Amino acid sequence: VTSSDDPFASEEGNACRQYVQQLSQTLWLGGISQPLIHYEAAFNRALQAAETCNWRWVSESLRQLRASVDAFHARASHYNAGEYLHQLAALNSRLNCAQEMARRDSIGEVPPVPWRTVVGSGIAGEAKLDHLRLVSLGMRCWQDIE
Repeated sequence: VTSSDDPFASEEGNACRQYVQQLSQTLWLGGISQPLIHYEAAFNRALQAAETCNWRWVSESLRQLRASVDAFHARASHYNAGEYLHQLAALNSRLNCAQEMARRDSIGEVPPVPWRTVVGSGIAGEAKLDHLRLVSLGMRCWQDIE
């Protein structure tokens, strides 16, 4: 994989992968029942690295994972252990998939999906609105009676 095609060849991309792996290892080995202080810094480092790379889907995956951990600590009724494990596995799988897509591209094979799509490279975030005005456009309904 050449450096221009490798998402982890840059310092930022490699740092993002390392921080996500450290966070995953901390959560997997230590569990989420440990105090928040044990992985607060790891979450912040991973999220900041993903935002520096402008990898939208990785950032969103980290936010969803963080929301699940917070829901566990708040003893929220919407916390689901299966969903938490799915989010943790999906986050790591997304980075592994990006590496594989870059590898396939480097050997001349057409990857099913470009690695930039897998990580959400360059995807714009949500627009913040100061004022929102909802205008009804109306709706027509009909039924064919036969």
